[in-house]
Amino acid sequence: QRLTSLETEKILKEYLELIKRIAYLEDILQNEKKLMLIIRDELLEMKEKYGDERRTEIVEDEEEYEIEDFISLEDIVITYTQDGYLKRLPLSTYRKQRRGGKGKIGMTTKLEDLVDQVFVTTNLHDILFFTNKGIVYRRRAYQIPEGGRTSRGVAIVNLLGIEKDEHITTIIPIESNEIAESKEENNEKYLFMATKKGKIKKVPLSHFYNLRNVGIVAVRLLPKDELIGVRLAGEEDKIILTTKRGNSTCFSGNQIRLLTRVACGPKGISINENDHLLNISLVSPET
Repeated sequence: QRLTSLETEKILKEYLELIKRIAYLEDILQNEKKLMLIIRDELLEMKEKYGDERRTEIVEDEEEYEIEDFISLEDIVITYTQDGYLKRLPLSTYRKQRRGGKGKIGMTTKLEDLVDQVFVTTNLHDILFFTNKGIVYRRRAYQIPEGGRTSRGVAIVNLLGIEKDEHITTIIPIESNEIAESKEENNEKYLFMATKKGKIKKVPLSHFYNLRNVGIVAVRLLPKDELIGVRLAGEEDKIILTTKRGNSTCFSGNQIRLLTRVACGPKGISINENDHLLNISLVSPET
């Protein structure tokens, strides 16, 4: 009986202490100032007990990241129409077919519109756009909006901001390091530019390194002249110029002297009255 009485007293004492503890904690929770003081004291006590010099250093990250660091390399198809609509599609959109296959619709165009240029490149390549006014624009391939397989794409005026009377004559994909590598000795590539009046110009590709998005002059044109085509080639490639009336000439790329980016260029072919240059083509030495 005495043991039972002692146990009862012990339980009662613990209960009363617990009631006091609850009242104390509730008072702290209801008094923000008292709560902050307790937190401060506990933090100071912890600092005194465990505090030592920081073993790691917090510094600003000096490494700069480019958006391309987060883009996976992908083969793409770029399509451009005569009415000025441009789009890109993953190459995986198209599947290989047998010789008798019907093919797939690559894009939907207006009845009077036709596909003008189509080529395969990667989403991390540079794309050079040359206009009839002799201006060149540069975009990264991933900056071209991706479209559905049957969509028309985006109007080129919205992508480049070209003028109403300006249109694209040539689109050339360039590997990201191709321009830089072409600066090396014996590895230079050239852009051959031809105008409506038969002028021909050869400029090192390296002159178009780090182009701004706003566009720059690629060739200086005479009055009423236009840039009709541009080709990327080496000095040993053959250049063929053809006029609307069927006249043609062929010469080696090394026969044309180098010019600065804004120069006009010498005569590549004689143009008769009521005729004009229609096309510039390349033939490689291996052909």
